[in-house]
Amino acid sequence: MIDRWTEIKMVKDALAAAGIEAKVRHGMGTACEWLHIKIPRQGSPDETQALGALTVLITQEITGRHGEYAGRINWSEYDGGVYHGADYTDQVGRWERS
Repeated sequence: MIDRWTEIKMVKDALAAAGIEAKVRHGMGTACEWLHIKIPRQGSPDETQALGALTVLITQEITGRHGEYAGRINWSEYDGGVYHGADYTDQVGRWERS
C-alpha cells in the first residue's frame, strides 16, 4: 500500500503534467481509503464529464487502483476557484445605516 501523502503527490503531479488543475485529498473516517479529486468546471457538462473520466483513468494508471467504484476514486467539479462563501458587503451597508 502506498503512503497516503505520497499517493496524493503522485496523483497531483500526474494530473498537472496532463494539464489538469485538480485538488486531491483522501477521504476521512470510513472513507479514508477513497481518493477525492476536484476538477474545475468546464464549458459544458459533457466536457466536465470527459475531463472527470480522464482524471480517473490517469489516477488509476498512476496508483494501480482498480475494481469497485473505479478503484475507490471519486471526482467532483468546482467552479474554477470562484469562492461562493458569505458576502458581507450588504452587512457593512446595514451596519453603517444603523
